[in-house]
Amino acid sequence: DFTFTPPTFWNGTIDFGDHGKYGMTFFSLGEGPRTYSQASPFEEDFIIYKLGEDYTNPENVYVEGWNAGVVTYANKAPDPVDFHANGKINKASGPFEEWDGRNVHIKGKVFFNDPDNGLPRVAISTVRIN
Repeated sequence: DFTFTPPTFWNGTIDFGDHGKYGMTFFSLGEGPRTYSQASPFEEDFIIYKLGEDYTNPENVYVEGWNAGVVTYANKAPDPVDFHANGKINKASGPFEEWDGRNVHIKGKVFFNDPDNGLPRVAISTVRIN
């Protein structure tokens, strides 16, 4: 979900199937989307943490990383738009300790609230870690 509350613009759930569900939060590192272009770059840090727990408590955080990507606005709100990002895991512990230093690839779609204000509502994506 899009939160409208900097710096945590995106808060959601990541589902690892048999390995469980976790919270995932993205922290924007740059300006908001460029409204004058069909391609809007972004940079963000992210964390994966124990679902339902306070992500500001380091004991609840299992993964820390970053990514940089682009949202393509070839379609205009309220139509969904594509986004792609690549990054790296800086720190991993607990059930994900083997992911430390691995690459991250994220792609998905952003869906909008209101065609008049063009603000995002939710993003649905696939996260690949290798």
